Amino acid sequence: MQNNAELKSNDLKIWTFSFSALIFIAVLVSMCVSVIIPAMPIIMKQENFSYSFITYTFVGLIVGRFISSNMVGLLLDKHLPHKILVCAFVLHTITMCIFAFVRSEIVFVFLRFLEGIFEGVVAVTLQIMVIALSKTENRGRKMGIFSSSYGLGFIIGPAIGGTVLQLAGPKGVFLSVAILMVLGLIWLGLIYNALAKDMTVPVPAKKSFDLEFLKYLPLYGGAILQRGLFVSFSILLPLFLVDYFKLQPYQVGFYFTSSAIITTILMPLTGRLADEAYRTRIVVSAILVMGLSIIGFGLVTNQKLFTLLFLIETTAFSFMVPASMKIFGDQVDKHPRRGQIIGTTSSSREILNVILIFCLVPLYQYKVRLPWIILGFSSLLLAIPYLYAGRQDVVVEKTL
Repeated sequence: MQNNAELKSNDLKIWTFSFSALIFIAVLVSMCVSVIIPAMPIIMKQENFSYSFITYTFVGLIVGRFISSNMVGLLLDKHLPHKILVCAFVLHTITMCIFAFVRSEIVFVFLRFLEGIFEGVVAVTLQIMVIALSKTENRGRKMGIFSSSYGLGFIIGPAIGGTVLQLAGPKGVFLSVAILMVLGLIWLGLIYNALAKDMTVPVPAKKSFDLEFLKYLPLYGGAILQRGLFVSFSILLPLFLVDYFKLQPYQVGFYFTSSAIITTILMPLTGRLADEAYRTRIVVSAILVMGLSIIGFGLVTNQKLFTLLFLIETTAFSFMVPASMKIFGDQVDKHPRRGQIIGTTSSSREILNVILIFCLVPLYQYKVRLPWIILGFSSLLLAIPYLYAGRQDVVVEKTL
């Protein structure tokens, strides 16, 4: 009895050294990404790049993410994730140093492509690591803490980017990211042996990869929705708040900051709920609230009501992410092609992003409210696979 209690206690343990080290890496990565996000449009404007060129740079970024998300999954089934992180950090350090001095549009697009390579690699690799460093009993909590760490980075990063851009210009922004990457490399060197002890590579599959990943794609809907809303809100929210509600550009930042603060605070708590029964009900309920709130964005005419719906949507989002990622992580944890499955499902998000980039602005120009309504109804559809998964939860609970 005592041994069983000790085993259960170990299963529920959250803050191991390797997991703590992973959370620091996640915060650092999200800081590096969020330093660039608010500064990049301003930098390109200062360099007199055209608006059509700005679109090309975003396409280059997403193409890089799509390719690397697919390719890195193959590597992760053969090599330990922290080795791949070291290579990704070195690449990003070099990319940022070149960014600081380039003025050619062609080279700029290529560097954005390399930036996308980095983002795709770390996105898949960190997902693999948090799944590998968690167990079914505590995966929801660890997913919540992991997702929260990204929110923390997105709170800190834009403040660094804006300050550095003001004090040192575009060159300073890129070099500051390079410095963060060097710190990341030093940190990886310090924790390398600890990660090597805790990380494992799945037993290789006997046959080559096929379209089996499609079976897991529906239960990756939460992550697809997470990334799709991030891209959509980045495009639509500033335009809508400035054009429709006549807000000042600096006021738009309050919405993004408040969203990051809410998710950072709530996700470690909502992740605990995901480890309890009926987690799929949490996902379905959260997606329904999110979808209806987003539809409401396009229907309300009062800014205060819009803000209330935005806060409700953000809160529901904080419940949805850890629970949906736990469901997916439990499905693929022991699969011999875990890396390939996560890589290919992750790349599906980038296909969606390309569609969103080319569709949202024309829809917005046609009718300001229309993109919100379409986005909301599309979000609701992603709840359907979890309705079926929820039936399985009920069966498991009855057998227990």
